[in-house]
Amino acid sequence: MKKLTKALFISIIILLFSTQLVMADGLNLPAEDQIVLNKEFVIKSGENYYGDVVSFNGSVIIEEDASLYGDLVAFGGDVELKGKIIGNVISFGTEFDEGYEKLVYGETINLGASSKRIGDLSNEEKPLSLYLNPTSVQGLFDKFWSGFGAILGVLLTGLIFSTVSVLLYMLGKDRFQNTLKSLRKEPVFSFLVGLILFIITPILLVILSITIILIPVALVGILIFILMIAVSISVLGQMIGKFLMDLFKADWTEVIQTGVGTFVFSFGLSFLMKLPCIGWSLSLLIVSFAMGAFVISSFGSKSFSRDI
Repeated sequence: MKKLTKALFISIIILLFSTQLVMADGLNLPAEDQIVLNKEFVIKSGENYYGDVVSFNGSVIIEEDASLYGDLVAFGGDVELKGKIIGNVISFGTEFDEGYEKLVYGETINLGASSKRIGDLSNEEKPLSLYLNPTSVQGLFDKFWSGFGAILGVLLTGLIFSTVSVLLYMLGKDRFQNTLKSLRKEPVFSFLVGLILFIITPILLVILSITIILIPVALVGILIFILMIAVSISVLGQMIGKFLMDLFKADWTEVIQTGVGTFVFSFGLSFLMKLPCIGWSLSLLIVSFAMGAFVISSFGSKSFSRDI
C-alpha cells in the first residue's frame, strides 16, 4: 500500500509540473526551463537563473550568491544548495545538504531525503519523510481554527435557540399546544398560510418603512415577525424533541423536549442553509408549516381549524 502511495504521489507531481514545461521535438525546451538527465547542472556564483529545473538522477549545484527564480523538481541524484531558490522544491530520493530548507523561499516537499523533517513515514525499503515549511504549517493551523470556529459557532447558535425556545414555552405553554394541534390537523393549510406570510410580510414592512410616519409601525411589525419565527422554530423543535424521546424511549418533560429538539433542529438548519441556492428556500418552507399553524391557532376562526 505504501509503494502504491509513493507511485501515486510521484505521478501527481509529474503531471502537475509537466504542465509548466512546454515540450516539442523531444527535449527542446524554452530557454528558461531546464531538464537534467544523469548530468550536472550548475548555477554559478553571482548568476540568477530564471525558470524551472527538473532533474532525473542528476546533480544540481547552486553556488553561493547564486539564485534560482523558479521551481526545482528532483527525482534521485543530489542537490548542492549554497545560494537561494525563489520558488518551490519537490523531490523524491534526492540528497540535500543539511539545512537547505532555510535557503528555499517557497513550499518544500521532500520524500526520502535525510534532512530536517516534521514527520516520518517509513517502510522496510526506504525511509519516507515529509518536510513542510512554516508557511504550510501556518496554513494548516489557520484552516483547523477556521473549521473549529465554524463548529463552535453552530453549537452556540443551537444553545441560544434552545434557551429562547424554553423561555417562550414557559411563557406561552397553551399557545404551543394550540399551535401543535393546528399543525397536526391542518398541515397543508398551515403551510400555505405560513408561505404567504413569508412572502407578503417583508413587502408590507418595506412599504411601511418608506414613509417616515409609519417607521415605528414597521419596527413593531419586524419585532412581531421575528417573534413569530422564533415561536415557529420552537414548536418544530418541541415536535422533534418528542420524536427523539420516543425514539430513545426516554422520559423527558415538555421543557426538555423543547430545548433538546430546538437545539437539534437549529443545528440541522445551520447546515441546511449552507447549501447553495436551495438552503434558505428549504429552511423557509420547513418553518412555514409552524408559522401558518401559529397564525391559525392565534387569529383564525373556527372555520379555519375545522376538525378532521
